[in-house]
Amino acid sequence: MRNIMVIGDTHFGRYNNSITWLRHQESGFHEVIDAIHKSVTVYDETIVVHMGDLFDSRSSINPLIYRAVKSMLHEIDQALGDTGHMYIIGGNHDYYYQWESENNYSSLWMLPNCKNISYVVTGYAVIHNLVMIPWYSFHNAKTLREILSDTSYLQDRIIFTHTDPDHQEPEIYSLIKDIPLVTGHIHTPSYREQLLVTGALFPLTFADSNAERGYWVLHPDSDTLGASFHPIQSSIHFHRLSRHDLDMIKEGCMEESDFGKDDYMEIYIKLSDIQEYEDIIKDLSSKYTVNITYIQEHTASTERYEDILDIDRVCKKMLPEHLRWCYDQMISDRKE
Repeated sequence: MRNIMVIGDTHFGRYNNSITWLRHQESGFHEVIDAIHKSVTVYDETIVVHMGDLFDSRSSINPLIYRAVKSMLHEIDQALGDTGHMYIIGGNHDYYYQWESENNYSSLWMLPNCKNISYVVTGYAVIHNLVMIPWYSFHNAKTLREILSDTSYLQDRIIFTHTDPDHQEPEIYSLIKDIPLVTGHIHTPSYREQLLVTGALFPLTFADSNAERGYWVLHPDSDTLGASFHPIQSSIHFHRLSRHDLDMIKEGCMEESDFGKDDYMEIYIKLSDIQEYEDIIKDLSSKYTVNITYIQEHTASTERYEDILDIDRVCKKMLPEHLRWCYDQMISDRKE
């Protein structure tokens, strides 16, 4: 029996090659390495897929970042032994130019050759029924069509790539809409039967506030990808705090153990409440990196709020234009 482990964007070298960030990322990545060790002992075959954006910077790789990544990949190579293999798909951050160019270069080409690690930077790779397609190959409709034609013989084919599945050109969307898809690129994870957006392996911005990040394990069948999520514990986290959270801290319901020493906080508060919570904010600011966002105090008409909270309108606006008719049809069917 095989085990498929999927790792989302890692962005090593994040925040101007911050060493603090690197140390936390190393700790989190070693949780994945430990899981690979366990998988190799339990399953007949272990396949590990990194979904792209291994590095953060397109233009240069810091030597210390490179050495750390090289060391961790060596550990994975050793852990996979004779029964496993890792595929690293080129993401948009792994190329010098974001879009296709005959003079382009990938930072993945600088990494050492390893027995059990393959870098999918051009073309595509196939293992069993799994098709790995890098950033450039996927976003070129002609190339993608050729790849899908070449692999059409595969039963229960699954595509692994690096893209935004909800914002595709109509031609590309038409090629992939009926094929199970696993993708990186989008940092917020989501999963629905035949589509898995892995999300980033670590929290990377305040958009990841108060949310878990981690890796996935797949045991696909004919109906779903059979994806299960495994959160990473060792990482810097982002927290958004409201007045309610500050009250919780004041009452002792939230403690320092709920936050890591290098965590980031964003406090949302009204100017009129600053004096009441001044001591708590000063205390948090002395221990963590804290941003304060002031909430504007104003009144608005009921009609304005109803317009803002028209969820159907908001959802439709988020869809690509060529899919909005589907949403209109769904709303119409629901009303009937």
